[in-house]
Amino acid sequence: MSTDSSDCAGYFARDSMIWRVNREMALLLVGGRALLMQLAHPKVAAGVAEHSRFQEDPFRRLHRTMSAMWSIVFDAQGQARAALDGVTKVHGRVHGVVPADEGTWGGAPYDALDQELLLWVHATLIDSALVAYDLFVTPMAEAEREAYYNDSKKLASLFGIADEHILNSLGDFNAYVARMIASSAIAAGPAARSLAHDVLYPRQWIFKPGGPLFRFVTAGLLPEMECSTRKNSGPGCTRDPHNAAIGACAAADRAERARRGKSSPALTRQACFFRHAEHKIEVLNRHAGRAFAEIVKPGYEQDMAGLMR
Repeated sequence: MSTDSSDCAGYFARDSMIWRVNREMALLLVGGRALLMQLAHPKVAAGVAEHSRFQEDPFRRLHRTMSAMWSIVFDAQGQARAALDGVTKVHGRVHGVVPADEGTWGGAPYDALDQELLLWVHATLIDSALVAYDLFVTPMAEAEREAYYNDSKKLASLFGIADEHILNSLGDFNAYVARMIASSAIAAGPAARSLAHDVLYPRQWIFKPGGPLFRFVTAGLLPEMECSTRKNSGPGCTRDPHNAAIGACAAADRAERARRGKSSPALTRQACFFRHAEHKIEVLNRHAGRAFAEIVKPGYEQDMAGLMR
């Protein structure tokens, strides 16, 4: 997949779908979702735990990745390549062995430049961007979603994912994400639980005021499954039909903001999201996301009481 053109021009045109979507600050609302999905892969969790100061600044890694992504989309190619080089340099130092206490993954080698890991991290960002734009900006037509995904293929290539690993179509991409979530590759072990706690309960004071809202939104937007034949992995999963609830809340919020002529961030109708998040925690406790649900659940009543005053 060719990415060559002049240094003065950007990699993406201003009228491209990826420019239109990625300029929306609403995408920041799904940062926690993307992080938890990434950490659910034991190799990603091991790399983050052993090669970063995640406890001190759990969002630094996401910020670095997002900054590079924004640079690639919006900056001239020279600046974008510098950002990419910075990410690649960091990834080049991240390799090791998954700790023995990570179940069947214990002892497996990991490398941040591994094509499968690069693809999974990229997929969580693209899938989360689609979720955020649909819910908090405006629902995309199928052709727009396809256009966004086609742009993201170039982004994947720039991040070092080989053409043979890049999914050809949006349908293939959606199938890949669903397949990964339903597979043994996604298994939250001790490292993921510890890191997820740092994501949901960050130590920095600047994140504390919005912490309860952040936890509920993150829980409410995580991929969910109703599974009758699995505990931690395996087939037999479909999307939980209650997921429509959060979409209905966001749609109501968009309509109200449009009526008032305001462009403030969504989530003004907090109660909708909290009710859905409570259901999501129950689903996660029953199925694959149980490890993360155990982290989200503590303090639920306190968070709810404070936010609903």
